Order: sequence, then structure tokens, then C-alpha cells
Amino acid sequence: MNYAEPILSLIIITHNNGGYFTRALNSAINQDATFPYEIIVVMDDCNDSTKEVVVSEKSKHPYINYYEVSFHCPLKNRLYGLEQAKGKYVIFLDGDDYLTPNMFSRMVSIMENEKADMVNCGLSYIKKGKIKPSKLVKNAIYDRNSALKALFSDTTFRAFLHTKIFLREKLLKMEFLGKIDIHNFMFEDAYLCFHYLLLCEKVVSIKDHLHFYDKTNEMSATHKKGYSRCIDNVSVRSAIRNKIECMGESDLRKIFLSSKIRTRLLLSSDYFLSSFEDKKTKKEVLRKTKGDFKNAYSKNFDKEKVFYRDLLY
Repeated sequence: MNYAEPILSLIIITHNNGGYFTRALNSAINQDATFPYEIIVVMDDCNDSTKEVVVSEKSKHPYINYYEVSFHCPLKNRLYGLEQAKGKYVIFLDGDDYLTPNMFSRMVSIMENEKADMVNCGLSYIKKGKIKPSKLVKNAIYDRNSALKALFSDTTFRAFLHTKIFLREKLLKMEFLGKIDIHNFMFEDAYLCFHYLLLCEKVVSIKDHLHFYDKTNEMSATHKKGYSRCIDNVSVRSAIRNKIECMGESDLRKIFLSSKIRTRLLLSSDYFLSSFEDKKTKKEVLRKTKGDFKNAYSKNFDKEKVFYRDLLY
């Protein structure tokens, strides 16, 4: 195997994921792929046994490379890993999730046979010790606009990065790279997927459950209860609307506006899951969330009203 010329780069980001990380790394090592691939581990201020595990496995598997950073930001960790990647294709993985043994071979095969720009797969949730396959994802082929409509609807085509395979060349062409002050915000998956899909002509979605999304890790962002859930969600939507306005594509604007009801439901869920220090904070967050939502879906969008202005460019 020629490790210097990988076909695929897997980027694993991790922060003190403990035993979860060992499972994630093993699922990458034990792939049935017959083509060369590399594993890039980005460790963000890990002070557990993560480095020992990586060093030990690298001594047996030279296609593993690791980097230690202090970004405290999942999106920045992923983009840093992307800078180190050499493969034609890229898959992202969080340190507390894991893959089926045939994910690499299945995803790359479809990318090449269909000449696709992205392939999206199904996933299984792990919750309360049980594995529950998601029934939402369907077999489909999208063009750019239909893929974006599916992304905005966030039902049969979720925004999760880890269920997708990308072309590295296209990832590096995303216009937002280097243009915003990247800080730690939730829903960065949707932000990156949106910019990537703008560059796509053909997207394939398959029902195969190739990824395990573990919801049992209490340190995961899935369990984040802070009130920024609401603000981050609607602010990412506002940033997406701003980009659409900059592009001046009326069809794309209509597609975005058609997701208004779905977004309102998501925001209601985020607000329900959030915790607040006091009634004053709760009231203020609700005011900001409602205001940003109304503006994001207004016919006359005003970027001056966006709460997270640094997501705009």
C-alpha cells in the first residue's frame, strides 16, 4: 500500500473522548477498503490517554498522523485537519462516534461510479445502550438546488458532516474559508455543508447505515444545554441568508424561505432544550432569537440586525 498517495483522508477531531476515541480510531483502522487511505487525528487540548493511543497505533499503522492544537473549536479543528489532508476524498469523524467496516469502500465506490460531488449516507443512533437506525434518509440523486432544499428542510437529508464524503478540492474552494473569525458555535455542520453544496452539480444520498452517532457521551455537544443553542441555530441561518442575498439568486432565496416552518420547529426544540441562568436572560435570548429569525426569513433581509455579525462577509 502506498501511504504517500492516499485516495481518502479521514479527519478525526477529538477532545478527551477517552474510550470512545479508541473505538472511533479502531473503526477507521479496520476498514475493508483495498485502496490506500490516511487517518488524520486532530487532538484539541487532550489531557487524557488519547495521545498514548494514537502514538501506539501509529507505530503499527504509518498512515496515521496526529496533531495537537488548542483551538477549542470543532470547525477550526476540522479545517486544520483538512489543511493536512492529501486524499482526493475526505470524510470527517468525531472522536465519540464510529464507522461500519465498509464505509470507506462503499462511499468511494459511489462517488466514482456516479461521478458525484458528495455522497450522503444513513446513520444509526446509540442511545441508552441501544442502536436505533435512522429511518429518515432515502435513496436519492440531487442537483445543487434540490440538495440545498433538502439541507434547509433538515429531514431526509441532515446537515451532519460525518455522514458525508467530500471532494477535497471542492472543500478547499469554499468561499467562507479565511473570511470569517471562526469561533466555537453550534450548527457549524450546516454552515459548511451549505457552502460546499453551492459548488456541487450532483449529490447522491443512500439509505445504507454506515455511521454510528453515539448520544451517550455526556461531554458531547449533543447534550449542550446553554442558551446559545437558539442563538447559534438562527445565526447560522441568518449567515446563510446573507450569502444568498450576496449571490442574488432569486430561486435560491425562494428555496431558503420555504424552510421557514421547519426552522421555527427546530428553534422551538432548541429553546426547550436550553437552560437559563434567570428569567431575565431567558427573556433576552427569546427576544434575540425571535428577532433574528424574523429577519432571516423576511423578504427584506437586513444584515445589520444579525446577532453574530462575524459570520457574515
